[in-house]
Amino acid sequence: MGIMSIVIIAIIIAIICGEKFRVNSGILAVAFAYIIGSFILNLLPEELYLLWPTQLFMVIFGVSFFFNFANTNGTLEILGSHIIYIFRDHLFWLPLGFFFTTALISGLGGGVWSSVPIVGALALPLCKQANMNKTIVSIAVVQGGLSGGNFVFGPHGAIIRALIERSPLAEQSFDLTNQIFFVSISYPILLILLMMFLDKRKAKLETLQLAKPETFNKQQKKTLSLILLFISIMLLVPVISNFNQSLKWLSDLNERLDLGLVAIIFGLVAYMLKLSDGRKVLDRTPWDTIWLTCGMAFLIGVGAEAGITQQLANIITYIPTPVMPIVLTFLCGFMSIFSSTVGVIAPLLFPTLESIFLATGINPSLIAICIIVGGFSAGGAPFSDAGSLLLSASGGDLGEQKQLYQRLLFKVAPLCVAAAVVTMGILTIFYFI
Repeated sequence: MGIMSIVIIAIIIAIICGEKFRVNSGILAVAFAYIIGSFILNLLPEELYLLWPTQLFMVIFGVSFFFNFANTNGTLEILGSHIIYIFRDHLFWLPLGFFFTTALISGLGGGVWSSVPIVGALALPLCKQANMNKTIVSIAVVQGGLSGGNFVFGPHGAIIRALIERSPLAEQSFDLTNQIFFVSISYPILLILLMMFLDKRKAKLETLQLAKPETFNKQQKKTLSLILLFISIMLLVPVISNFNQSLKWLSDLNERLDLGLVAIIFGLVAYMLKLSDGRKVLDRTPWDTIWLTCGMAFLIGVGAEAGITQQLANIITYIPTPVMPIVLTFLCGFMSIFSSTVGVIAPLLFPTLESIFLATGINPSLIAICIIVGGFSAGGAPFSDAGSLLLSASGGDLGEQKQLYQRLLFKVAPLCVAAAVVTMGILTIFYFI
């Protein structure tokens, strides 16, 4: 049995056993990572520790620590009430509002790391208050953050364009990046619209009667001001830096900004300002989410050390030409569970675009779109970046977080992957006609 099969089986066992025995799947993943890494791959313990996802841990903890002040003192609840009240006659369209808001924040430089937790912390409480479909809203927030970042000057788009410029398709880098952005942002909109019109709850939303919400107290106003300052720093610095690269000090500052660490600082400020009971805030730390996401990322990191992404990439050469774009989209979605789309999958597969074209005759642009769209389609999984960030920003109790975890794993991720596959299937049909 190959290492790829072993790692995949370990992930499946961890998920199944976690559900059956009510054990955190992430802790099981840590055990599997140690067994596979030490006794199959011959990695020393100190080498394994280097694979622990420290940044992911700090981001989840920092975001939850800061935003839990707004959760525990009622700021987000009242803010949500005000927004619902403003949209009281248009609640049906609110999921699209979440999508475009997240996409805008991500595309302007925030990326998925800033956009998803910022909008997610607001969107999920609104779902509960307005009896909205959490699956639709989760897709809107996750895919908005992922696809919005693919804007040609956005955080993902800039990397994609740079990777294409180092490939044989360098002259097409700008146009090809724009094509990727257009497709990646179009299919989630169509999916969200379809689900909105098929949602059985839409009649309740259209007839919802709301009372005028409460006003903010002094503590909640201070919390809102702190959140706005946090958002401004995390958004304006990258945006100004992207559009004015001559300011070296600003570029240096942008490189040093880290969402998790900045959130911890703002959380400490909120703690010292006594914006909420500090004990309650710390008690709401989502340790189950942290162990789940970091444990799975740890196991996946061990698998990546063994080259499972390269093994998956080799499968492409055996795919029949007429269905290659469709199968490749699905494979990249599956591979993104094991590794970053723009960090591993795109750098691994983009150099092969010309050879795939020579072997199959398929337009390299179509293959490039498959790689990115497919890779980001599984971003809503709870152990992927966007999914884990949405979990960390949810602010719900243990039961609600478990429900959200199951929704992300069994509904959001499969629906988005299926929508991406269908989209690429349609594009493939038009290509071969």
